[in-house]
Amino acid sequence: MKCCNLFGSKRCVKGVRKALPEPPHDPIFGIPRKCPQTPLTETFWEIKTCETDADCWPRVCCPDGDKRYCRTSQPLFEKSDNAAARQLAYPIEAVSQYLQCTPAPPVIFDIHPKACNTTLDCFPNLCCQEFGKRNCRPPKRSLLTFVTGLTSRINIGKRFEGSSGFHRKKNLQYYDISAKSNYKLADHLVYNSNLELVAMSALLPTAVKMDKDWQQ
Repeated sequence: MKCCNLFGSKRCVKGVRKALPEPPHDPIFGIPRKCPQTPLTETFWEIKTCETDADCWPRVCCPDGDKRYCRTSQPLFEKSDNAAARQLAYPIEAVSQYLQCTPAPPVIFDIHPKACNTTLDCFPNLCCQEFGKRNCRPPKRSLLTFVTGLTSRINIGKRFEGSSGFHRKKNLQYYDISAKSNYKLADHLVYNSNLELVAMSALLPTAVKMDKDWQQ
């Protein structure tokens, strides 16, 4: 135990050993690899200790506390000599965020973590490997948030389809934003990539005349 200053007060906390160094990793299909900074869920793999990557192939051997465990590697597509592989860097990174585990909170707040065997035990969270155990943790990006946003965009597209028309004389497309449409479309125009907003000064109606004496 060590005496540590936590949240403005001193507490006795169990010390943590210095992390083991990361061993070198051989590239796979010409793509360099390293241990992930934000680990992926390891639902389909068993928890296995290791000394080198040979004990884990196709995964890599990564330090975790005072031991090394087999983990899914983080491919370094941007450092690959293959141009096609470099183009996959951003799409794969974006998709993998839905399978990446958030770090565990401090021990003082993580009193009763929920143990798990598969992601089904944690849904919509993930079953994440931590120091030889599996606990439920939130993903880096929520799949439910993605589905909700996708559904919202589909509904917005449907609203645009039924709310647009063409001017009879000038043949210009317009959207009905009035009391008749209950102004429902006004909040969603920002999602229309084809809409161009042009700034201009306000114009007075032709039937209105301002009294100069009254203005003074």
